[in-house]
Amino acid sequence: MPDQQTRDPHRRSSARMRSARRIASAWAGARSS
Repeated sequence: MPDQQTRDPHRRSSARMRSARRIASAWAGARSS
């Protein structure tokens, strides 16, 4: 249900934060390597 997800700003914000966290995690892993 993309419509519902787009309609809910809070839900979209949460997904955005999770995406940023995943990128940060990947960056940390690459730096450690």
